[in-house]
Amino acid sequence: MQDSDLAAEYDTGPGPLSSLWRHRAFSAFMVLASVLVAAVVGVVNAPPTKAVARMGLANPRSLALFLGGGSSGADLGRYADGQERFAEGTDVLGEAANELGDGTSVRTLRANVNVTASASADILVVTADGDTPRQAMRRADAVVTAYQSLTLRAANDAVNRALGAVSVARAQLNKELAGIRTNNAVDTAAVQAATAALGSLQQKAAQTQTEAALFGSGTTFIDPATAQPRPGKVARAARAGMLGALVGLLIAGAASWTWAGRRREVEDGAEAAQLLQAPLLGEIPTVDARRRAGLADPAHGALPGYYAVADALAATAGNGLYLVAGSGRRDGRTVTTIGLATALAAGGTRVAIVDGDLRTGQLTSRFPTEPGATGLAQLAAATTTLAAAIRTVPAAEGGELAVVGRGRAVGEPAGLLRRRALTDALDQLRDTFDVVLVDTPAAGATVDVFALATAATGMVAVVRRRTPARPLHRLRTQTAAADLPIVGVVITRMAKERSTYRALDDREPIVAETPRPADGFGTPTGPKAGAEQAPNRTVPAEAGLTEAEADTAATAATATPEAGPTAEAEPVGTGNGTGADTPAARPIATRH
Repeated sequence: MQDSDLAAEYDTGPGPLSSLWRHRAFSAFMVLASVLVAAVVGVVNAPPTKAVARMGLANPRSLALFLGGGSSGADLGRYADGQERFAEGTDVLGEAANELGDGTSVRTLRANVNVTASASADILVVTADGDTPRQAMRRADAVVTAYQSLTLRAANDAVNRALGAVSVARAQLNKELAGIRTNNAVDTAAVQAATAALGSLQQKAAQTQTEAALFGSGTTFIDPATAQPRPGKVARAARAGMLGALVGLLIAGAASWTWAGRRREVEDGAEAAQLLQAPLLGEIPTVDARRRAGLADPAHGALPGYYAVADALAATAGNGLYLVAGSGRRDGRTVTTIGLATALAAGGTRVAIVDGDLRTGQLTSRFPTEPGATGLAQLAAATTTLAAAIRTVPAAEGGELAVVGRGRAVGEPAGLLRRRALTDALDQLRDTFDVVLVDTPAAGATVDVFALATAATGMVAVVRRRTPARPLHRLRTQTAAADLPIVGVVITRMAKERSTYRALDDREPIVAETPRPADGFGTPTGPKAGAEQAPNRTVPAEAGLTEAEADTAATAATATPEAGPTAEAEPVGTGNGTGADTPAARPIATRH
C-alpha cells in the first residue's frame, strides 16, 4: 500500500459532535465566553420601555354622504389601513412633536412609534418606545392626541365644504324659483321641482351636520398609554446568556468541525498502526499524579502496559537495537524507553538504554550523574571507551539496566551522530546486550533519529493520542527513505481504564539490593541469588492470578536459596560453556 493510498483511506474527518468533544476545552471556553459577553451586554444595554395606547375607530358604514365610506368588510379594512398610515404620517408625527414640546424630532418619533390596526379593523394600537416609562407614555399619548386633532380638523373641513356646496345650490334654486314666480304665467311643475330640490338640499345639510357630530374626531374611545413592565437585570442577563450560549455553541461547532477536518488526529492505537503500517505493540493509559513521579525510576517498576509491549516486541522483532522515536514533542518517548526497558529487564533480558538526544538529554536527566561524566557524545568523538560510558542501575523485580548517558556536548549533534566511531560503539553495544533501546529526539523537529538508522535494527514508534495524522505520514515516509523498518507502535496518553492491573500496579516493587558485578562493558557477569529459579519477582496480571496468589508467588521467589556459580566465576557470554547464553543465541526473556 502506498502512502497516498493510506492517506486516502484515512481521509475521513469526525462529525460535528465528535469534533466538539475532541476540542471540548475550546468549545467550553467559546460557549462560556459567549454567555458571559451576552449576559453583560444584556445587563448594560437595557431594552427601551414600551408604552401602548389604544383608539377605537368610528365606524364609517353609515357615513357615505360624509366620507364616502362603504359598508362592506373590505371597505372597512381599507379604511383602517388608511388611518394606520395616516397616524404614522408626517402630519400626525409633526403635530405630536409640537404637542410634546421637548425637542423630540419627527425622525425620532418615526423610529420609536409604531401604529397597527387590529384584525377587526376597529382599533388602532399605538406603541411607543422611550428611555423611561414616562417618556414612552408621553410619546404614545401625543400621537393619539395629534391623530384626534387632525382627524377632527379634517372632518370639520369636509363638513364646511359640504355645507358650502349646499348653500351654493340653495342660492341657485332660490334664484330660479324667484324668476319663475315673476313671470305672468306660473309654471306650477317647475315651481314644485325647484321646491323639492331645495328641500333635498336642506335635508342634506342637516344630515351632514348630524354625521359630523357623530364622527367627531374619528374615535369612539381612547385608552391612555400604559407602560409595559421592563425585564429586570437578572431576567435580561438570563435571556441574553441563553442566546449567547446558542451562538457560542454554533461558533464552537463550526470552528471545531473545520479544525478537526483540517487537522486529523489519532484517537487510538489501531489508527496509529494503520497510519504507520506497523503492528500495534500496546496502549499506555494516562496515569495519575501518584504514579507519574515514579515512572522515571526503573526501581519503581513499569506500568503494566509496558509488560504487554515487551511481550509484543519479543514476538514480532526479537533482539536488536531499536530507536524509540516519535513525530512530535511530549509524546512519551523517554518514559516509554525506561518503562519498556524495565519490563524487559524484569523478565531476565539484558537491556541497555542509550540517550540519543544530544540536544536535551531527557533520558540522562532521569539518572543523576557526576559532572563531566562521559557518554554518547564522547563515544561519537572517540574520546572514551564503551566500558567507561556504561553504568548499571538497579531495576524493579531484580532486574538491571545498563545506561549510556548523553555525555558532555562536544559539537553539533547531527554531525556527531553520523560518525563512524559511534556506529561501531552501537554495534558493539548491540552485540553485548539482548536489547538496546535508544531514546531519540522528536523526528519532526530534527533529523537526528535518522542519523542513527545505520546501526539500528528498527524503530519503535511512540505516538501520543490526539497526535495529528500529517506528522505520522511524514514519519512513515522518512523511515521508508532511510530503510528503517518500524517494528511496532506504542500509543500513549490513552484514557484511564479500570482493569485487573490495578491490584498489582499498586504493589511495592522488589528492587535488587546490590547490582550484580559487571565486566568491562558493564554487563552483568552472573545471576543474582535465585535469579535462575525465579526471575519474575512479581507475577504479572496477565497470568490471571489474584493479588493474594501473586503475593504468595513473590514470597516463594524471594525465599529461593542462592544457587549456581559465583558472579565472579561466570564471564559474559559463556554461561555453562555450551554457548546457549551468547548474545546471538539468547532470545528475549518475557513474562508469561
